[in-house]
Amino acid sequence: MHAQDSPPSKKIRTNKRMYIGMVIPFYRNNTDHTTETKGSFAFNLGFKKTYKLFGAGIETGLEYLNQGLSFRSYYFAPGYSKLYDKKFPFTHTLRMNEFQLPILLKQSLGKENRRKATSYFTFGWAWRYILYSNTSIESINDGIQVYDGKTKITFEYPFPWSRFGSLLQGGLGLQFNNLQTQSALFFEANFKLAISRFHYTGKNNSNDLYIKDSNLSINVGYKF
Repeated sequence: MHAQDSPPSKKIRTNKRMYIGMVIPFYRNNTDHTTETKGSFAFNLGFKKTYKLFGAGIETGLEYLNQGLSFRSYYFAPGYSKLYDKKFPFTHTLRMNEFQLPILLKQSLGKENRRKATSYFTFGWAWRYILYSNTSIESINDGIQVYDGKTKITFEYPFPWSRFGSLLQGGLGLQFNNLQTQSALFFEANFKLAISRFHYTGKNNSNDLYIKDSNLSINVGYKF
């Protein structure tokens, strides 16, 4: 007797996505110690891989985010007494660079290999790491810049180390499919909400602020 051939193994279908987008950041600061908190220009770019499982998909990858904000607050140099007079005489301009590792559930609303246009939604969690951050501190009264350089950003509830945090995110997308090549152009909007506030210390602990952040990103990308 001839041995029967083993049935072909079922491979998990995958695809890759690259994207870039504009980010609209939102910040919630302590109004007892700050005023005029404003987000500044921000952008993201990333790469994800989607694994098709049971009619849905699991997305994971790596994303880079560059964001910033400015606000008026105090600046307490070492050795000086602290006076909270509500005048907020210094402008702080903070810029942060971070990596994010998302783990998302992706559900398409339609067959991507049969329809020229399909929509989808995503929901999940992301791990974030503050790669580098710098701040500029300037006196409002005389315009003197008292500091311009690196500042340490940590998280109120780190996971698992001080510069690591996490966030929840969800999104909606519209995809235009090439049925012959199975590639696609897509547009998506994602909202991210930080689980833990980040801790801003200015220059050498001149400040002690916990800031809540979230953002809305509008991305364009290519699936292949």
